[in-house]
Amino acid sequence: MKGIIISGTARCGKTFLTENIKEDKTNSTYKVDLLLLQSLDFQKPKNSFELHKELTNYALKTRYVDSKKEKPLVLFKNKKFKNIIQKIKFEKEKVMPNYIIDLLDQVTSYNKRKKWVAADLNAEMIFESLKKIKKDLFLIVLMRNPVEAICASLYWRSYPNICQNSNKVFLYKLLSWKLTLFVAKKLKKKFPSSVKIIYFNELKKNSADNLTFFKERFNLKKSFFKKNYFDYDKQKGTFCPDKKWNHLFKESDVNLIKKLTSSEKNCQKYFLSFIIFILSNFFFLLAKINPLASKKFLDFCFFPLLTVKKFIYFFLLK
Repeated sequence: MKGIIISGTARCGKTFLTENIKEDKTNSTYKVDLLLLQSLDFQKPKNSFELHKELTNYALKTRYVDSKKEKPLVLFKNKKFKNIIQKIKFEKEKVMPNYIIDLLDQVTSYNKRKKWVAADLNAEMIFESLKKIKKDLFLIVLMRNPVEAICASLYWRSYPNICQNSNKVFLYKLLSWKLTLFVAKKLKKKFPSSVKIIYFNELKKNSADNLTFFKERFNLKKSFFKKNYFDYDKQKGTFCPDKKWNHLFKESDVNLIKKLTSSEKNCQKYFLSFIIFILSNFFFLLAKINPLASKKFLDFCFFPLLTVKKFIYFFLLK
């Protein structure tokens, strides 16, 4: 059973790509985030009863795929997953990502499909561990134009207003984008046949209605080629949720992003550029040892109170 995870940063297009891959007789697509990274903090089951309860709660967990939180989705359309959960065996040494992948395999097999495709946030940070769980697991790291991804993160739930603490969120998203690309390149070297880096904007420029990756062909829906909110154009600015173009970023902000994510030199924020350069290299160094630790430390640096609260909460659960 081949499993393919489409991963990347927030607002990179991973869910959009997944939901626009046509299902056929050979593949199933799961159109909400798998939450594999978050599941590491779920309560670890101590027996079969707790395992089945935890997996049922996981499968029924609502994910919102729209900015206004009006379109709730769950992982499985077919309610028969509850019967499948009862067949998953408890093993003391396993953690929740093991069981979630087992569940995906078994549900896909039940539906008589040979492979599955699913989206997930930052799965690249734990892919090496996931690969040990499932040998025929593959990873696509989707990278969107950082100007678009960062802008979408700042405005997605609050447009036409910018989010709270926008300067902090701006820097956090910029560093997150750089860290994801660094980790993706590292994984690509270690697992050349199992990891692929795809640039979302280049993919959309291709008019072909199908994709081929990991020796598998997938057909795309026509809706994949429509214009996305927060698409960026140098002259027009950003394509906004009200279907109008607007300049949401200052030119200096755009130049800063371009300088720190490409080879462009046109940027006047020299001190800020230097600080971000130092921070990036620190997180890169840590990611060489442990990508997940680097991601968690990045979260802590920008959101210390929230990170500590989560740690205490999940520590008490365990």
